[in-house]
Amino acid sequence: MESIRMLEAVFIMILVPGVISYGIGPPSSVCGNMMPGHGKVAQSSKPPYIIKFQPDKTTYSDSEEIQVTLEGKDNTKFRGFMIQARPDANTYTTYGSMSKTPDNTKNECISEGAGKNVAITHSDGSDKTSITFTWRAPATDVGNITFVYTVVQVKATFWVKAESSMLTYKPGAGTEASTAPSQTTKTQTDSQTDVPTTPQPNQIIKKDSRCGKSVGCYHDCDSSDSCGFLLTWMQNGDDIDFTLTCKQGSNSVYCAIGLSKDNKMGDDSVFECVSSDGTVSVFVSYNDGRNNYRLKMEKFGVSKITAVHQDGILKCTFSRKKTFDLASAGRKKRAVDATTSTFFDMNDDFNLLYAYGTAIGGNLNKHQMHPKVSSQKADFQSFTDLSASAISKPQIKLHGILMMFAWLFFANFGIFMARFYKTVWPEGMEWCAQKRWFILHRSFMVTAFLLTVASFIVIFVHVGGYAKIEGNNFEKSHPIIGIVVMCLATINPIMALFRPHPGTPKRPYFNFAHISVGVTAYVCAVVNMFSGFDQSAADVPFSAKIVVWIYLGWIGLIELTSYIYDCQTRRGHDEGTSPILGYNSSKGEAYEMKSSAADHETVHQNVSRFKIGILCIHAVVLLSLVIAGAVIVGMGETEDKDDM
Repeated sequence: MESIRMLEAVFIMILVPGVISYGIGPPSSVCGNMMPGHGKVAQSSKPPYIIKFQPDKTTYSDSEEIQVTLEGKDNTKFRGFMIQARPDANTYTTYGSMSKTPDNTKNECISEGAGKNVAITHSDGSDKTSITFTWRAPATDVGNITFVYTVVQVKATFWVKAESSMLTYKPGAGTEASTAPSQTTKTQTDSQTDVPTTPQPNQIIKKDSRCGKSVGCYHDCDSSDSCGFLLTWMQNGDDIDFTLTCKQGSNSVYCAIGLSKDNKMGDDSVFECVSSDGTVSVFVSYNDGRNNYRLKMEKFGVSKITAVHQDGILKCTFSRKKTFDLASAGRKKRAVDATTSTFFDMNDDFNLLYAYGTAIGGNLNKHQMHPKVSSQKADFQSFTDLSASAISKPQIKLHGILMMFAWLFFANFGIFMARFYKTVWPEGMEWCAQKRWFILHRSFMVTAFLLTVASFIVIFVHVGGYAKIEGNNFEKSHPIIGIVVMCLATINPIMALFRPHPGTPKRPYFNFAHISVGVTAYVCAVVNMFSGFDQSAADVPFSAKIVVWIYLGWIGLIELTSYIYDCQTRRGHDEGTSPILGYNSSKGEAYEMKSSAADHETVHQNVSRFKIGILCIHAVVLLSLVIAGAVIVGMGETEDKDDM
C-alpha cells in the first residue's frame, strides 16, 4: 500500500513545474559579448522575440526620441534580456541614450566608458511578455544603427545577439544632409567588388508591374501588391536571368528558391541568396528532403551575380544556365556534386518552393517557417505570374489529430472510468456478464491504442522512417518521446493479457505495473503534443496550445471533484479504498471485473445520479475540446511574419 501511495505522489509531482531561480540581471563583464553565463549553448534558431519601433520607424534623425519595444511573438514569455544600440552585432560600440525605462530594468553597462555604456537589461527574474523604453538618437549622423539583443526564455534556453531591423539616418527639420558615408552590407558581384546600391528606407517590396507580361513572377504579394518576397525571371539565350528579393532584417540570413518536380520538399534543386559576415552572394545546393547540401562547385551554372542586403531588403540578381554542362561540372563523383540529378534542366517546368531563415558562416540553418509552394508549375520560357501558398502536409496534420483523439479523449476517458467508476453500477447491471466500468475502460483504451498505431504508421510512412528534428532540445525530443509512448501503449495491453486473478498474491504487483505504464504513457503523450505543436512542419497556430491548457485545467477540476465526492461517500463504507487507484486494501485486491454476489457489500446499491451526471458532462467537455483542437490543427496555419 505504501508503494501505491508513493506512486500517487510521484504522478502528482509530475504535474508540478519546476522553479528556476534567476538573479537580478547580468554583470557588466558580459556587456561586450552579451552572453549569459548559464553554462549552456545559445540557440541557433530564429528567436521568438522581436524589437518594434513606435511609430513604425526605419530612420532616425538628430536627437530624435523613438519608442522601442522588445516583445515575444504570440505572447511568448522571457525572463532576462539585454539590449544595445550598435552599428552591428559584432561591433561593441553603442549609440544614443535610453530613458523612460521600466522599474524592473537597469543599465549594468553604465561603467563601461564612453561609446559602450548605452544598454538596458532586466533587474529581476520575473516572466515578461514585453519591455518598452525610449531611445534618444545621437545628435549627429553615425551611420546605420541596429538594436542588438539577447533574450533568456529560461535558464537553458536563450538567444544571443539577435538584431532588429536597421535604422538609417535621415536629416531632420533644419539640418543639412550629412556627407558622412553610411554603413552598408557588402555586395557580391562576379568581380568581387562592392557596388553602390539604392537604399530602401521604407522596407517595401512592390510587385513588378511587368509580371505576367514581359517577365515571369513568383511571389506572395497581397491585394495592394506589397510582397514578402518576389522572384522574377526572363529567358536570355542559354540562361535564365533571375532577381530574388525578400524581407530579411538581420545580418546573417538567407532566402532561397527550390525547383521541385512536385509540390513537396525533397529532390529539389535550390539557389540561395545569402547574407553572412557582411557579404551577400548566390549559391547552388540540393535538397534531398531531410538535408540541404551545397554543391561542391557552390556557384555552378550561376553567373552575373549582383547582390545586396540593405535596409531590411535582401536582393540577388543572377543568371543561371538552363542545362547541365558536364565539362563545367568537373570529375568529382560525390552525391552533392553537380549532376543532372542535382542541377535541373530549366527547359522543364517545376513547382517553385520559397523558404527563408538564418545563416551561420554562410551555411543555411533550417528554414524559419514552413516553405511556400507555387500555385502551379513555372515555365521559365514564358511569363507566368504565380502566387505562393503554404505547402499542404495532410499526413502531419492527420498524425496530430489522431494522437489528440487517442490520448486527450479515449485514453483519458478510459483512465477516468477505472479511477472513479468501479462501484457505480450495482449487481444486475452488467454487460455480457462483465461490469460496465471494465467494458468501457477496455473499449476506450483499445481504441486509444489503435489510433496511436494508426498515427504512428501515418507519420513513419510520411517521413520514410525515423526523422531527426532540428531545433531546441524540446522540439528534438518529439520523435523520441513518441516512440516511448508507442512502446508503452503496446506493452500495457500485452501485460493485461497475463494479469493474475483477483485475490492472488501477485495481483497488487500487476495493478502497480499496469497503472504505472498507462499513466506514464498518458503524461508523455500530452507533453509530446506541445513539442509537436512547435514543429515548423506541423504549421499549427498558438491557439492549439491554449486549447490543451484549457483541457488540462478541466482535467484537474473534474478529477478533484470526483476525488472529493468519492472520499465523502465512501467514508464509513470503504475506508481502505483508494479512489485514485480503485484499490481496496482491506481485501488485498482490486475490484473484480466480473460480477459476483460478494459485490453487494462493496458497491453502491443504487446508481449515483451525480456520478452519471459528472460522467456525461466530462464526456461532452472532453469531446468539445478535442474537436476544437483537431479543427485548429487541421485547418489552422501559423502566422508567417517576414523578418522586418
